Amino acid sequence: MANPLRERDDDVYVLAEVSLSDVYPISGPDEEFDWPVPPAEYERKVEAMVRLLEEGWDAPPLFVHMHTSRVVDGNHRREALLRLGRRTYWAVMWYRRPAFNGRGQPVSLDE
Repeated sequence: MANPLRERDDDVYVLAEVSLSDVYPISGPDEEFDWPVPPAEYERKVEAMVRLLEEGWDAPPLFVHMHTSRVVDGNHRREALLRLGRRTYWAVMWYRRPAFNGRGQPVSLDE
């Protein structure tokens, strides 16, 4: 998981415990999701994760875009955690830092 985190130096990452009801899945069993998953496949993956969590699986954190609260990785894990009654879980909160515009930075005179 750490390798993609090193690809850009303008991305900012913060590890935080988040409320699962405050982060929004982008993938799921309905057509309205950005990335719909066939319902049977979605259910199979979520149920497998529920079993793993019950057996003590230390699941990785969710990956959440900080400004939109969208779960960009961990949609199935989020659902499995909710089914087990979890209200919070760890997430890597991510956003792309805007370019610096100040002292020592090139200035465009065309603006």
